[in-house]
Amino acid sequence: MFNVKVFADFEAPAAASQQDRKLLDTLTSIRKSTGAQFVNLTVLDYRKENPDVVHFLTYPMDWISHYVRHFYSGIDPFHTTDFRRVDHIDWRDIYSEGSSAEMFQRFIDSGLGQNALSLTVHAKAELYCVLSLVFRTADEDWDRFKQRNMMVYRFEADRAADSYSSIYANASPQVYRLTNRELQVLHNVALGKTDDQIAELMGIGKWTVVGHLQSAKYKLGCSNRTSAVAFAITSGLIDLKHAG
Repeated sequence: MFNVKVFADFEAPAAASQQDRKLLDTLTSIRKSTGAQFVNLTVLDYRKENPDVVHFLTYPMDWISHYVRHFYSGIDPFHTTDFRRVDHIDWRDIYSEGSSAEMFQRFIDSGLGQNALSLTVHAKAELYCVLSLVFRTADEDWDRFKQRNMMVYRFEADRAADSYSSIYANASPQVYRLTNRELQVLHNVALGKTDDQIAELMGIGKWTVVGHLQSAKYKLGCSNRTSAVAFAITSGLIDLKHAG
């Protein structure tokens, strides 16, 4: 899952939920305390091979539209960084070469900021929050400015992660609408049965079993049957206490 929530120039859209508005209040507060031009939050759930990602962006809509029109997501190294392995990133270090350097220069030329920093917080389990702070600080002052304020930035990164966790902790869980057949197939796979055995048990063809598995994997957002079964068990969709 890849989701983007846009608070252009720190304004909530009319359709924003109360939870989104509360998070925007936190980002606005962080902007005031750090002096950042823009404050973004990225939340990554690494429980899957391809992590679920949610971006909360405060850039002007003009830049966001430009980013989308020019397919910058395909060259942006931010999207390929494994934030489980980094404490923080100076944007100069990831936007220094090739087409991504051209993208960052366009960002600077647009007056959005001269330097930026992203800080990673391990929120819980496989959930990581990345707070990005964008500044207009000149290059010659950046290192000193960054080092002098790093403790503040780290505090604010922790605050953003805590805010996200508390605000969205009671969000309505996603409903996975699997059919009884799909659940039955997953249950039998969890019990270690082969496709042929499941087909015989259920009185259907082997390729029908495979079809149910493919459909279940798609609905659950899983890349293989093992992860689909594991997700179904941990989310309570199937119960191995009741063999059948």
